[in-house]
Amino acid sequence: MFSFEGDFRTKPKVSLGGASKQEEKSSLLSRTLDERRKREDERRRQRNAVVIQSFVRGCITRCKQHNAQRRIFDEFATRLDLAGDVATYSHIAGKILFFYDESLDTSRLVYVCQGLLRHHTAFLRLLAGPNSLQVLYRLQRLLLLCCRLFRVESEFLAVPLRMVEVFISLESYKAALSFCPPSCTVPKDPPSVAGTASSPLTATVALEHVLFYLVRNEYFRYHCCLLNQRLPPHLEYPPPHTVPLASLLVNNLLKPLQLQYMYCGPRSRHRVLCHFIREVLCVPYTEQMHSFLLPALSDQANAFPYTLLLEALHSAGDYDGQCMGMFRANDDAEQVENLTRKAGQEGSGLGIPWLELWGSPWLLHAMLTLGERHLGSLLEPHVLLYLRVLQSLLHRLPSSTRAQHPSSGVGDSEDEDDDDEQESHMSSDKAGPEGRPWEHVVREECLHMLDSREQTSTLLAAVWSPTAGEQVLTVMASICHQLMVDHRVMVPRTRLLYSLAFHPRFLRHLWHLITTLSTTMITGSQVPLLQLLSRGAPLQPCDSSRIVPVFYLFCSLFGHFLISVHDNEFFGDEQSGCNTTPYTNCTKSSMPFSLSELVEMSLRLRDACLGIIQLAYPDSRPELRDSYAQALQGSIVGRSVTQPAEQRLQEQRTRYTHLFKVISNLVKMLKARDARRPFCPRNHWLSQQVTICADRVPQLYMPGTRHVWRSHRLHNIGPLWSTLDVGQDCPPLSVPEERQLAILTELPFVVPFAERVKIFQRLIMVEKEESQGESSFFGGINVVIRRNYIYEDAFDKLSPENEPDLRKQIRVHLLNAHGLDEAGIDGGGIFREFLNELLRAGFNPHQGFFRTTHQGLLYPNPEARLLVGDSFARHYFFLGRILGKVLISGAQIPIDLEDLKNCTNYSGGYTAEHPVICVFWRVVERFTDEQKRKLLRFVTSCSRPPLLGFKELYPAFCIHNGGSDSERLPTASTCMNLLKLPEFDEEDAMKHKLLYAIEAAAGFELS
Repeated sequence: MFSFEGDFRTKPKVSLGGASKQEEKSSLLSRTLDERRKREDERRRQRNAVVIQSFVRGCITRCKQHNAQRRIFDEFATRLDLAGDVATYSHIAGKILFFYDESLDTSRLVYVCQGLLRHHTAFLRLLAGPNSLQVLYRLQRLLLLCCRLFRVESEFLAVPLRMVEVFISLESYKAALSFCPPSCTVPKDPPSVAGTASSPLTATVALEHVLFYLVRNEYFRYHCCLLNQRLPPHLEYPPPHTVPLASLLVNNLLKPLQLQYMYCGPRSRHRVLCHFIREVLCVPYTEQMHSFLLPALSDQANAFPYTLLLEALHSAGDYDGQCMGMFRANDDAEQVENLTRKAGQEGSGLGIPWLELWGSPWLLHAMLTLGERHLGSLLEPHVLLYLRVLQSLLHRLPSSTRAQHPSSGVGDSEDEDDDDEQESHMSSDKAGPEGRPWEHVVREECLHMLDSREQTSTLLAAVWSPTAGEQVLTVMASICHQLMVDHRVMVPRTRLLYSLAFHPRFLRHLWHLITTLSTTMITGSQVPLLQLLSRGAPLQPCDSSRIVPVFYLFCSLFGHFLISVHDNEFFGDEQSGCNTTPYTNCTKSSMPFSLSELVEMSLRLRDACLGIIQLAYPDSRPELRDSYAQALQGSIVGRSVTQPAEQRLQEQRTRYTHLFKVISNLVKMLKARDARRPFCPRNHWLSQQVTICADRVPQLYMPGTRHVWRSHRLHNIGPLWSTLDVGQDCPPLSVPEERQLAILTELPFVVPFAERVKIFQRLIMVEKEESQGESSFFGGINVVIRRNYIYEDAFDKLSPENEPDLRKQIRVHLLNAHGLDEAGIDGGGIFREFLNELLRAGFNPHQGFFRTTHQGLLYPNPEARLLVGDSFARHYFFLGRILGKVLISGAQIPIDLEDLKNCTNYSGGYTAEHPVICVFWRVVERFTDEQKRKLLRFVTSCSRPPLLGFKELYPAFCIHNGGSDSERLPTASTCMNLLKLPEFDEEDAMKHKLLYAIEAAAGFELS
């Protein structure tokens, strides 16, 4: 405010400091803008001051009026003193509604309630009088004030509780309005409904208006507060007679659910049930609700309207203004708008969108508990509603930690000993039974109830019904998908999944649904979703939610089915199999598909796997990053990022990871059946989409990449980008190389066998060069072994603690029985003979680790612990490592003499055309395979040729002139792979001397 001194004109400002100076244009504009802003601020302060002053004056006036009315009320109460009539009590009830303050007027409210209880019949008769609306309003407000007293600890609880009990009883209204003239009417709620401005006054109509008003003002929540405060924690249903409050509260909670509300507006009964869901079933549990209230509601004697509850859950998803009014007060309006838009886009979506936003695990537990006694009587439409409720609420159930990480396996092969830790973001921090968190208790009970006989029978009946369509199967598939992925429910241990896995008709239903699901393209054409997935085309979220659960469930169930199917059933007569009609019941064979159908199925499954790999490693990233998305959306006023891009990517990555694993497992099972007994055409498993050549994947042979190739599983496969770690010593892989690595790791049989052999050989060559090449010569393993203690020294010096990596080159230095060094340098031959002697000693029954059967076979000695103590397992582990070393050092394959001839060197005057050499090769060609191996062992100390041919033998096989003495035997230097062959001109002499030498060879010093 400012003072007015009589000058209504603004006087010009005169500068007395001298000559005026010219002001710059910019400073003039700035000064003018500042002055304008100051004037605007002053006007705003003036308006705000007026508003604040008006509000303060109103508060002061109301406070004065309240105090004045309190004095008048107290004077009335003093004069009245229990002798008042119903009109007087109705009058003072109107006054207390004007000034009521819970902190000051609780005793006055109790006084009014006591008077009305004494004259409740006469008071209710006023509803038939001329002031019926006024009386109805006063009754509603008084009952609401009484209900609000339930939420706090108060000594005035008996009278308000009795007040609610009397005035929500239908008998009270019938006794008061039994003589009501039929012309009396009350307005409908809401009165704006055209054509239905009033309804005939009856006891039921009056009670419906009262209860509908109370329900809209948190009637159920106040009763739940009273139940949690006044009932003992461990009270069970039915309650004892010493706790009458328990039965009263149950009746009060059920009373609003049993009326029709025909004159309270459209779908009023559904609105009442929605309030019941939100205020009773969605809140975190307490001991009283878990052990008493839910069993009481599920009792058949209480006639809980379960089918109407399902309809209310479904109708609330329509998002009309009446049903959403109860949520907009506490929830973000933009979130509601986004969810409404989602519901409109998905239209015939499978779940109930509002449940996906506001549902809770408590609601799921309540729906399962209340439905146990009603499932058998549900009709097909209600069963579908029940399935949709389960589908929408299952993802609100706390899931296991393992399910949150795609790196963990899914399905029946999971480690059953993992901890069942759970991640939950619930608001309840109270402990449940036995001190466990309520989230854990609710999760275990929900999973147990889902596996009960009643639940399983209902769900199976819905699926096996002849009228079951796409919607029922898709919803059921989504439920099973959530159970298996989020909660690690395994097929053999779940009654529902196990029954579905061995029902051929259901499996055919699923596969038919997978192949027929389609989407509308921008051109208006219908394209199958399976075809889009096989092409590697990204799916829309609505399309992905349709096909992924069904596809995952089919592969999981059919894979479990194939585990227990014998080959006789699998390859049975096709005529006894199922017909090709998707709805035909299989009666003659347990196989749901014929061999011809399996051939076509395997192709589609293979292509689906390849398509998911393309989704995992796309040519470009189709999604915006969070920073750019926020910057883009931040420029739009009133818009915000509702879901981080990283979270969306993680959800899609997890979904496609689990889908890829189950599809690839099923493809591998079919491939194993075909490998054991072919039923597919030749080159059936090869894909034209895959072109992998051994000489076009150089990155796979780099050190870091080869390590990933050996151990990599598609843990982080995702539809947007790969998180494949290829080490720090090599450049990152390109997109085609990542795809090739994934295919070789997961689906190697789609690549031609010849190319796979070449890749395998190159991998072995590179690894051998890395671990045993010239660059690692000084990093090899050098051991000194005593001849008489081969096993003991090897066990000590080649243990995992001393030598963790046995892939390196091992050089053996031997000591004879006298402790002296044996002659010779280990060039590979001494080591190979050392391996043979070591294994012979380790598996010798006299060593004590193995025993022999009557057929001469070996088996582990059960009494090995008595020989070496508790460390006996380390000896078996050591023998396994040595066996692995032997296996990677060579294999029992036929000896190719032509290859040996081409890779043999000659010295000492010998050449390939020398007569002695020609005689030698003619004699060796007539040797048996065993004699050839002995000859090879005589020269190289190893009876097996190199895996990749004699060109890999180092040093090369060499024949040296051993002199002209025909009586001398051939000798060998195994460390140099050198055969010293005397000049034998006759074949008989050559054969006799060679056989004598190779048969008599023993020990390490063969030369």
